[in-house]
Amino acid sequence: MAATDDGPEGRIAEWMARLADDSGEVGGGAACAVVVATSAALVEMVGRYADADPAVARAGVVRRAALRAAEDDGAVSAALGGALRSGDDEEIRRAALVSARSAVAVGELAAGMLPDLDALADEAAGYLLPDVVVAIESAAAAVSGTHAIAAADRRLALAHAADHAGVGELDARMRALVAARRRLDELRDSASGRL
Repeated sequence: MAATDDGPEGRIAEWMARLADDSGEVGGGAACAVVVATSAALVEMVGRYADADPAVARAGVVRRAALRAAEDDGAVSAALGGALRSGDDEEIRRAALVSARSAVAVGELAAGMLPDLDALADEAAGYLLPDVVVAIESAAAAVSGTHAIAAADRRLALAHAADHAGVGELDARMRALVAARRRLDELRDSASGRL
């Protein structure tokens, strides 16, 4: 990446500038999605060294889906912002639930990598284990972040709803993220203990 007096140039720097902006175009959901994509890219890299072709293929699918989710998050955030500005309870409830489900879907991408992260933690050569730990930590951070976003959006939806319609399925998915975070923490501790 080329450097100038203003710092590094390139798409990563441009995206980070969008994240740092106060426009709301890019926010925590997009950041979590980029973290998932980073974790998946590390799984791909380690998987290539370890000749784990199926893991490489699955991680590639996750990486691409996470990057799409990062871009799509702007529209979800904009819709929620518009609903909040409208003051319409039903519009806010719907937009908040869409945002919560979007966040959970990103967390599920990270959680879905658990089997491959577990296998790579067991099978990767020692010099690759730090990369596996970074991938595990990245996935765990994304799971926690998306759960936090979904919890806030859920709370917002319920504050603007006459009933709890639409949150039962969301609650189950959020509980699964909590379980995935615990498993990722256990896996990180196990892998880190071998460094």
